[in-house]
Amino acid sequence: MTPFVLNEDDEAIITSVLKKNVSPNEKWADPEVTELKARMKRHYIEQQEYCCAYCKVHKPSLHGGDWDLEHIMHKNNFDKWMFHPENLCVSCKECNGYKGTSLITKSPTYNKFPTRSSSYTIVHAHYDRYEDHITALVPGITYRYKGEKHGKGWKTIEVCGLLRYHEEGGRTQVDPIIQAVLRLAADDQKQENLKLAIEMLQGKINALS
Repeated sequence: MTPFVLNEDDEAIITSVLKKNVSPNEKWADPEVTELKARMKRHYIEQQEYCCAYCKVHKPSLHGGDWDLEHIMHKNNFDKWMFHPENLCVSCKECNGYKGTSLITKSPTYNKFPTRSSSYTIVHAHYDRYEDHITALVPGITYRYKGEKHGKGWKTIEVCGLLRYHEEGGRTQVDPIIQAVLRLAADDQKQENLKLAIEMLQGKINALS
């Protein structure tokens, strides 16, 4: 993903706001940065192709109410980098709400902005490929982490509450993997998708017999 590029005026406004002796929330809400935040949000919505950075659910809308300009490292913990372009992405309100103020870095303090993927415990919108850590067969239905438990994929699913999709609507007794594969086969009726659906259904039937 291409980070937002700050111009000289943006840098001056940010410097001015960060110098104010107020809380991080008040700095973020300062009227001086309203227009800048709107431009940043539009940039990341387009860069992410209208998909949440964490659940990957597609929301084809530029409406500000549908998206949160998300601090990857929370502004309360790392307020000096609250406007850093590589500390920002867009997320749906649900993922942002679940993530909250969670510490998602290996250390609670840094002298320099951490630009390595290894510094973060969850999938980073700028430094990671989502597909390397999480399989979302159908975003908004089910998620499976790749690699070890407590790795980035597992941690992202936990911190951002991605299993909420499985739990909502009384679906706790439904196999989410089969549900996802069937929807994938219905939406994209390629031979390999249909074959996968048949194989999984046969496996489920065998398990129940």
